[in-house]
Amino acid sequence: MVWLEKKVAAEQEQAKKRKWEQAFDRYLEELDSYIRLGHSLETAMIEGLEASDLLQADQWIARELEMNVSAADVFRALAEKHQVESLTHFVGVLDSTLKSGGNLHELMQNSMLQIRKRMKTETEIQSMLTKTKYESRILILFVPFLLFYLKSLSPNFRQVMYQSLQGRLVMSVCLIIYLLAAYLCYTMTQIEI
Repeated sequence: MVWLEKKVAAEQEQAKKRKWEQAFDRYLEELDSYIRLGHSLETAMIEGLEASDLLQADQWIARELEMNVSAADVFRALAEKHQVESLTHFVGVLDSTLKSGGNLHELMQNSMLQIRKRMKTETEIQSMLTKTKYESRILILFVPFLLFYLKSLSPNFRQVMYQSLQGRLVMSVCLIIYLLAAYLCYTMTQIEI
């Protein structure tokens, strides 16, 4: 039961990160529009906070920016708080862009493109994994169904397979293979994205 709770908690955490990453993509879009209008990055961040549903709980960002903390430091603190991969990469690129005087509009566009590619790839992988999970569950459930069917069709089936020494050995080997196949099906579909 503890294992199942951990699995559910991990899946909920992944879903929460995915949702946050989508919201971060929209936030970058807001930032980009303000930067194209000529606002500084810090001002764009403050104005973007008001329009974004992403950072409503993170009002500390506006206070930090008003106290002249750099935008890169605020994004770094945000990346440490949320532990989202795209945000961590964005912070690294933002640092180098600000130090070299690079184009912030281009940075935002590239970041949004990378986030969208990543989300699309994750969605495709999730759909393939879901399909494979259902196929493996059907195959795993097929064996007990087949045994039940044979037992109901042929009452002597059980006597031959479970009451003779040869039948017990064969069925023990089959059970081990069956459990190994079930374990392999499970582990192959547990891919971290």
